[in-house]
Amino acid sequence: MDGYELVQAGTTSITGGQITIHAIARAVATCDHEATGQNRDASMQAFRQPVPDGWQVQYARTVD
Repeated sequence: MDGYELVQAGTTSITGGQITIHAIARAVATCDHEATGQNRDASMQAFRQPVPDGWQVQYARTVD
C-alpha cells in the first residue's frame, strides 16, 4: 500500500488451510497545519479541532 508504513503484522488464525494475517499500518503522508488564538489554550483547541478521528497530531518546530 502506497503512503503507509507497516507497524506490526502477525498470524491470527489458521483454519481449513486459510491463514489470516492481522496487520497495523500508519500513514506516512504529512500535512502542514497551524492555528492561532487569543492565548495558548485557544490556539491549541483551534489546532486540534480540524484533525480527523484516528489521526495523530505531532508537534514539530524547525529552527534555522
